[in-house]
Amino acid sequence: EDFADSATLRFKPGSVDAIERTLENAAALSKADLDRLQQISLAKAQDFGPERFARTAIAAIARVMS
Repeated sequence: EDFADSATLRFKPGSVDAIERTLENAAALSKADLDRLQQISLAKAQDFGPERFARTAIAAIARVMS
């Protein structure tokens, strides 16, 4: 399955053709689309980070220790 998607700029890892199509799609995006994708990216990035992984690690340690 090919995950290349001009709306999300996702692609199948390791697929040179999918990466190429995605980069071509990205280059053709309007400023408005790029701004929208930037906002989506920033929102998704907030779901990751050291705090998230710290909570998971602490919970896992607590389960092991109990």
